[in-house]
Amino acid sequence: MFNILHLHPMLVHFPIALFFTSFFFDILFRFTRKKEFQKMGYYILILAVITGALAAGAGILIEDKIESSGISERQIDDHKGFAMVALVIFVVLLVFRFFKKGDLSGQVFNLYILLSFVAILLLSYAAFKGGKLVYEYGAAVQQLPVPSQTK
Repeated sequence: MFNILHLHPMLVHFPIALFFTSFFFDILFRFTRKKEFQKMGYYILILAVITGALAAGAGILIEDKIESSGISERQIDDHKGFAMVALVIFVVLLVFRFFKKGDLSGQVFNLYILLSFVAILLLSYAAFKGGKLVYEYGAAVQQLPVPSQTK
């Protein structure tokens, strides 16, 4: 049966993988100068921002339920804060790239890569904090009964 609490953990893997993949293609472009890599980085960034917004929305939907289960609001806010800052940076980068028609070069591209790397680090830390919420604090995890020992 579908549980709304499981939606966020199911969705977060897509934007994480897509943001890293977009960054990878941008790095490939940096070293090869093949426009195809730059285009792929741009299109994948679009998908990453869309899935990131969906994952963020799902996280916001379940935030109160997670807090009511006894998990520290500070732990949840730390995870959410780093994830939202990363997402905002990626959105800004996407908008910037859109107005540049996806074509970045020179010092502008170097700054773009630097900001992407910072956002990747923030996203990685947010993912780490999210993992702690699940694996250390049991966020959105249903406790199963302990099986009885029979001999």
